[in-house]
Amino acid sequence: MNIYYTIINDREDIKGKNREALIKYCLNDFVCSKKMNIDVEDLEILRSEGGKPYVDISNLFFNISHSKDLWVCAVDNLEVGVDIQYRKEINYKRFSRRFFTNEEIEYINSDKLDSYLTEIIKFYRIWTVKEAITKYYGLSIFDIMKRSVYDVESKKFICDNFNLYSFSFMNNYECSVATLQEDSKYNIIEIDSILE
Repeated sequence: MNIYYTIINDREDIKGKNREALIKYCLNDFVCSKKMNIDVEDLEILRSEGGKPYVDISNLFFNISHSKDLWVCAVDNLEVGVDIQYRKEINYKRFSRRFFTNEEIEYINSDKLDSYLTEIIKFYRIWTVKEAITKYYGLSIFDIMKRSVYDVESKKFICDNFNLYSFSFMNNYECSVATLQEDSKYNIIEIDSILE
């Protein structure tokens, strides 16, 4: 799996034709790196009923997300969901009580679980994992909010059969990816390096 990113200076950079061009850059790079015989330029970016973008190819999947001035696109051979969030100061305890399970709240508040992470980072990790799962399915975040994605006993993110990856990105972002790909390794690639 490849996770592509770029810094956006203007929201217009990720709308309409510009967004389609960014997606095609990512798809093309992935296709070339995997030596797949697919002509990306001829692909049409379609949308599901829920608004999720996709291409009509059986072994090429992508998902996009953006927050503040960062845009990401995860591309893989199996379905994928990705979310990125800028870590801004919010009343995360209020949001947690409203949208998270007791186990997830325990994870956020515990000094023993991932003690090297702050409470706000733990909050955003849970939020982005939930968003990545909903984006995998093409659903609304509210369709999964009260489903637990963190298991205190095993001390890891768990939901259905997903492999869930969550990591800090560029000092003040949290990013999560949901995939069914077993033992998926991911590469993080700056889009500017593709364009050069």
